[in-house]
Amino acid sequence: MVLYPFAQEEAGGYSVVGFDETARLPLGELYVTGPDGTVPDGFSGCVFDASGLCEDPRRLRPAGTGGGAPEYISTRVVQGSVQQAMMRALRPGRALLLRCEPLCEQFFLPCPSAAGRILTQEQSRLLQERFPVHASERLLCRYCYGLSDGRAFLHLFDTPQTLRQKLALARSLGVWGAFGCFPADAKKTDGAD
Repeated sequence: MVLYPFAQEEAGGYSVVGFDETARLPLGELYVTGPDGTVPDGFSGCVFDASGLCEDPRRLRPAGTGGGAPEYISTRVVQGSVQQAMMRALRPGRALLLRCEPLCEQFFLPCPSAAGRILTQEQSRLLQERFPVHASERLLCRYCYGLSDGRAFLHLFDTPQTLRQKLALARSLGVWGAFGCFPADAKKTDGAD
């Protein structure tokens, strides 16, 4: 797998060199666009556009949306299972990348839209201190649930360990590469956080 690590807090407008885990060598570049969605002249690698403004044909696209560029699937899976989502996204002859973005959302129940409210790390920590934390084998994340202001909620969140599990699953399924915010030791798949 080729890893393209970048920091979550950076706004974009930079390139990241990939690292091929098997060959243990740098491999290719990924450009992360800034708010304006532009790509510098002469850049020849793939492009990740968080702004939604980039029309470059090398722009990575969400899995299943078509186009000639490689596709990606997010680690932020909140229904079904992570494995099912990855298997649905894999297509013969197509490069698939994993967008590693930590899950940290609260869902007020019932939640038929599966749209949660993104929490800060501090908000997540406070919920984890108040309610017992459990592990979801299907979503490869941690969760807690309870009542908040008289409303039932479910809080799904990733830890370094769950992100390592998602990366390990992607490797085992043949996902070509991954980009985003990785745990400090992205290759570790068995230890505690």
